[in-house]
Amino acid sequence: MAQPGTFTEADFTMVPGQMGPKSARALLAVQETISSWATPYAYLEIGSYAGRSLSMHVRDPDCTYALSVDLRPEVTGDERGDVTGYNLITDQMMRDNLRVVCSDQDMAKLESITGTSADVAQRKSRRKFDLAFIDAEHTVRAVVADFLNILPAMKADAMIGFDDTLIVYPALEAASACLAHRGLRHRVVYTRANIGLILLGRYVDRELLMRPRLLSSADEARDRFHRFYAETVLRPAGTKRSA
Repeated sequence: MAQPGTFTEADFTMVPGQMGPKSARALLAVQETISSWATPYAYLEIGSYAGRSLSMHVRDPDCTYALSVDLRPEVTGDERGDVTGYNLITDQMMRDNLRVVCSDQDMAKLESITGTSADVAQRKSRRKFDLAFIDAEHTVRAVVADFLNILPAMKADAMIGFDDTLIVYPALEAASACLAHRGLRHRVVYTRANIGLILLGRYVDRELLMRPRLLSSADEARDRFHRFYAETVLRPAGTKRSA
């Protein structure tokens, strides 16, 4: 297990990205947790952009393989409206960003694919992952598709993370319903950093290495999503957001 503090918030912010300090604390706790539960571990990320959330795993000596999958489209779907510009950060630019905090030995464990989660489902490799993080297109439909595509590539005991649950909260509900329908034991964890987690197998009974004040109840996560959706998606154009 890598010692807590091996990778810090300062290291996290040295790599360009869109995640702030609260998300950094949640993701660092997830990294330290999986490093303590599974050594060595394999990491899968759907949607890496400039490399910020990928960096801590490439840097972690307990992570022996990291797969980054990102389509990098000119326009990507989002529940708040289409977003452009993700194609401006190339795979090579992401790798250059990672080299700021990662050694050549670290980088040797990284494989990257310009594609989607469907490419993970179609891979011939039998390698299974201990941890995955879904952070690509921010639509409920796309997040559910990403979850279903990568699920066969996960180990029986695994953890799957989701970014921006404030926006895609229904996707976690759908993923949980799918797992329940298949009879797969699981637990959904929400955080106030808008990072959601699904724990599978034996991990259901384990506690995350995360400060309690970062955790959120399902009701709180749902209510936060409803407020966000009403004010951002359903709010008529030209009206001001309430204070």
